[in-house]
Amino acid sequence: MTAPFLGGLAGAWSVGLVAVGIFFCLAYALRRREAEYLLFGLLAVMFAVTTAGISLAYLAANLPEWREASMVAHVGSTLAVALHLHFVMRYTEARHTRATALVVYPVALTFAVLRATDWWWVPGSVRAQAQDLFGHVVTHVSATPLPHAYVYYILALAAQVACLALLLRAYRAGQREALLALAGCASVLVAGASDAALASGLQHRLPYVLPHAFLLYAFALSSTLLLRYRRATGQLERTVSSLRERTAELRLSHRELTLMETEIQKQEQLAAVGELAAAIAHEVRNPLAVIVNATASLRHGRIGPGDRETLLGIVDEEAARLNRLVTDLLRFARPLSVARDEVDLAELIARVVAFLGDEYQVETSLDASTGADRVLADAALLQLALENLVQNACQAMADGGIIRVSSEASTLAGSECVRLEVADDGVGMTADVIQRAFDPFFTTRPRGNGLGLPIVQRITHAHHGEIIINSNPGAGTRVALLIPRDAPPAPAEEASADGGRTA
Repeated sequence: MTAPFLGGLAGAWSVGLVAVGIFFCLAYALRRREAEYLLFGLLAVMFAVTTAGISLAYLAANLPEWREASMVAHVGSTLAVALHLHFVMRYTEARHTRATALVVYPVALTFAVLRATDWWWVPGSVRAQAQDLFGHVVTHVSATPLPHAYVYYILALAAQVACLALLLRAYRAGQREALLALAGCASVLVAGASDAALASGLQHRLPYVLPHAFLLYAFALSSTLLLRYRRATGQLERTVSSLRERTAELRLSHRELTLMETEIQKQEQLAAVGELAAAIAHEVRNPLAVIVNATASLRHGRIGPGDRETLLGIVDEEAARLNRLVTDLLRFARPLSVARDEVDLAELIARVVAFLGDEYQVETSLDASTGADRVLADAALLQLALENLVQNACQAMADGGIIRVSSEASTLAGSECVRLEVADDGVGMTADVIQRAFDPFFTTRPRGNGLGLPIVQRITHAHHGEIIINSNPGAGTRVALLIPRDAPPAPAEEASADGGRTA
C-alpha cells in the first residue's frame, strides 16, 4: 500500500463525492426544493475538496507541496464542519437552526482564512517521518499546530459530537432512516480525530482515513435522503388519492346542494309570487270596491245631479288610482335597459320640480367644482327616480316645506361616484319602516301603493349604484343615490323609460 496508491484511491473518492454533490444540488434546483438537499450537495463537494487535499498530501514530493495540500484539506474540512452541522440540524428539524447557522458560518470562514494564509503550524515544526504501513514504507509529514488550530480541532470535534447526538435523538424519535446517517457520522468523527492526530504528529500507525469515512457517510446520507424522498412520495400519492376521493364526494355534494338550491329558489319564487299576488289583490280590491259601490249608487234614479257628479268623480279617481298601480307595477316588474348619457342635473331637477305647488320650496346645491353637477346615467330613469323621491318628500310635508336637492363627489366601492341627495323636514321614518322601505307594496300612507322606493332602488342598481336612507321620526329624511361616474351598462335588462309619478 504505497503512497501513490493511497493518493490515487483518495483522488477517486474525491471524484465520486463531487458526482454525489452535483446530483443533489441538481435535485434541489430542478425538483426537490427542501434545503437539506442543497446543504448535502454542498457538503459532499466540501468532502471532495478535503479528500482531494489528502490525495495531494500523499503525492507531495516536498514540504512546500505538502503545505499546499494540507491547506486545501483543512479549508475543505473547515467549511464541511459548518455545512454538516447545518445539514444535520435541518435534517433532524432541530430548533434554532437559523440562529446557529448565523454563528457557525462566520466562525468557519475565519478559521478557513487563517489556514489559507498559512498561519496554522508552529514555524519550523514541519517534519517528515517514514512509516511502515502494511509492509510498505510511506512518508508522512506532520507539524505542530498553533493554539488557534487546536481551538479549531476542539470546535470541530464538538460540532461532530453535536451532530451525532442530534441524529441519535432523531432515531429514537422514530426516524428509522437516521440509523445509517448515525453510523456514517460516527465513522467520520473517529476518522477526523485520527487524521487530526496524524497531521499533528500525535500518531503514525494509521494512514489518512477521512476519505473513506467521507465516502461511507456520503452514501449513508444519500440513502437516508432517498428513503425520505420515497416516503414523502408515498405520502403524496396517498394524499392525492385521498384528495381525489374527497373531490368526488364534494362534487356529489355540490350536485345535491345545487338541486336543493334550485328547489329552494323555486319555493321562494312561488312564495314571492303568492305574496305579490296577495298584495296586488289587496291594492286592486279597494279601488274596485269603491267603483262598484259608486256604480251601484249611480243606478238609482233618485240621486241628484250633485251626487251624480260626486260619484262620477270618485269613479274617475279610483280608475286613475288603478291605472297608476298598473303602471308602477309594470315599471317595477320589467327588466331595465340603461341608456347612459351625460345628464345635466340642474336641467333634470328643474323638470322634476316644475309641477310642484307654491307651498313647497326647492333648494338646489350642485358641486360643479368636482364635476358633480353632471352624471353619466339614463336621463329618463333618473328623472323617474327623482320624481318618486320628491313626491315622497312632498307627502312627508303635507303642509309644505323646503326640499333640498344636492350633489357632490363621493366614492363607492373604491370608485368615483356622484352622490345625489334629496332631503326634507317631514315626519321622518322609524328604524322598522326604513328596514322595510324597499319591500314592494309596503307603505305607511293611506293613498300610497308602496312601489315608489322599490322602483328607485331598481333604477339605482341598474346603474350599478347604491341607495342610502337616513331618517329619524320628526327629524326629516335624506335619501342619497350613489351613481358611479363610469359604470358598465347593466346586462340583459330592458324596459320602457316612460315618466310618471308614483305615490
